Amino acid sequence: MKYTKISRILLVLVMVAGVSLRSDTRDIEDRRGAPHLTAVEPGTGKVSDLVTASGKYLDKSRVRGLYLSDAKTDVKVEITEQSEGFIRFKIPAEAKPGRYRLTILMVGSEPIMLEQPVFLTVEQ
Repeated sequence: MKYTKISRILLVLVMVAGVSLRSDTRDIEDRRGAPHLTAVEPGTGKVSDLVTASGKYLDKSRVRGLYLSDAKTDVKVEITEQSEGFIRFKIPAEAKPGRYRLTILMVGSEPIMLEQPVFLTVEQ
């Protein structure tokens, strides 16, 4: 009879510890998640148009800046709104017509640029 009570208590303790551990692990993963983009809407625009890039981990605590990048140059965009799930920005006047990859500048003491698998075409 004693073993049954002890077994039940241990089982409850293990279950509670497991739930707590899983919750803490998810919190750590969320804090360490690298920002990444999954889509940009619209995919084509002109200078001064507003565009929305969506993805994960895009808040100000992780993303310092956003750039339009081609093989030769990086053009910084003006971010107008930013949250965990999206960045809204204006296509800058410096962006010449062409196809650009979006690149994220991460927050941190050393600048880290992350090229994203998302493209924006700038028209005249």
